[in-house]
Amino acid sequence: MSPSRHCRPVIGILAAGLLSFVTVACGGRSATPTPIEHAGPAAPAPPAAIQPVAPPAPVADGLCRYLPAAAVQAANGERVVAVRISDTGPTQPQPACFFLAANGTVQLRTWIVVATPQVARATVDAAAPMA
Repeated sequence: MSPSRHCRPVIGILAAGLLSFVTVACGGRSATPTPIEHAGPAAPAPPAAIQPVAPPAPVADGLCRYLPAAAVQAANGERVVAVRISDTGPTQPQPACFFLAANGTVQLRTWIVVATPQVARATVDAAAPMA
């Protein structure tokens, strides 16, 4: 058998496949696509303003559970003479810590916000607004 006899069936199959592809791809379709109508919900209403967590108030003297006074002194170079803490609650499992300077003013206040990231971001923005 000559090599050309083996190629004829393959060429015939390829030609038939190509012809069927062209017929399916080009047969009976319009050139412009039909627009699809979406029956989804309307655009959502703008979200309500997210309220920050109200800053806690100191209620008692005590040690801060998560930030030692020595770390505060080392970070800002000012001596911490006292530490006051706040109450805890369902949205504030850890007390807020208030580190007092020698003149009795709060030199650093820190608290842990347990909420959504959006509420936490709003709380940080309210406590330390960017200019």
